Amino acid sequence: MKISKKEIKNLSWITLGVILFVVGINMFLAPVNIYTTGLLGLSQEISQILQNSLLKIDTTSIIFWMLNTPIILLGWFRVGKKFTLRTFFAVTLISILSEIIPTDNVLIEDTLLAALTGGLFCGAGLGLTLRYGASTGGTDILAVFISLTKGKGFGPYNILLNISVILLAIYIQHDITVGVLMLICLYTTGVVTDKLHNSHQKFTLFVVTEYPKVVRDIIFEKVVRSCTITDSYGGQSYAKKSMVMVTISKGELYLITNAIKEEEPKAWINIMPVENVVGYFENTFKKML
Repeated sequence: MKISKKEIKNLSWITLGVILFVVGINMFLAPVNIYTTGLLGLSQEISQILQNSLLKIDTTSIIFWMLNTPIILLGWFRVGKKFTLRTFFAVTLISILSEIIPTDNVLIEDTLLAALTGGLFCGAGLGLTLRYGASTGGTDILAVFISLTKGKGFGPYNILLNISVILLAIYIQHDITVGVLMLICLYTTGVVTDKLHNSHQKFTLFVVTEYPKVVRDIIFEKVVRSCTITDSYGGQSYAKKSMVMVTISKGELYLITNAIKEEEPKAWINIMPVENVVGYFENTFKKML
């Protein structure tokens, strides 16, 4: 099967995201005994329970795959086939890199700073992975499913889905500090993830211009959006102009504004954040799924 250049680009960014994600876990969290969250964290916890009681081997990878199987099936049928295949690629890469990148080198001894740094790396990795149409598996798929269904941010749902993992970590280590550090790491991860994976954030542009067709053509060429054009007049000069209104996602914001600045430098652009859109609004992230 031939892979397009666009798909190679997606997979390249997903690979970088996975590398950042695993680096955050193996080089900052694991060395100071902080579990990650999601199904990978749950797998670490179950593996430790089994290792301490029955088995004497690390079964994290096996448990991770077992827990991921039903959720990946949900992704295949309810989120998107391309998304699920890319996620399968990402999960496989996570398993491989988790064995390659060492976990016994303590780079940051302060546990709070390690939790924050690990969260930054994990959030950057997860955000890139999601932005290019995949996830790191597990609760990420559930969070994407809820996010797409509700049209809200990914981070808050991810936090809610991971509370049980944090509570189990407290139970295993009999130390509430571990749970607090995991919560700090999870919050940091969620914030950074939302900054990079921002398909739910929307903005309305009001572009006042003497050349509405130029602005219209930029919108049609750069993104899959329509727009509304109305007559307008200058408040001081009363000169006749046009106003082009378009609602876009945050990922499209800089693409559109930069193109307008280049093609129509005299245009005046007012950018307003949008809480929600009622009615049809094309989610460009869904096109990647």
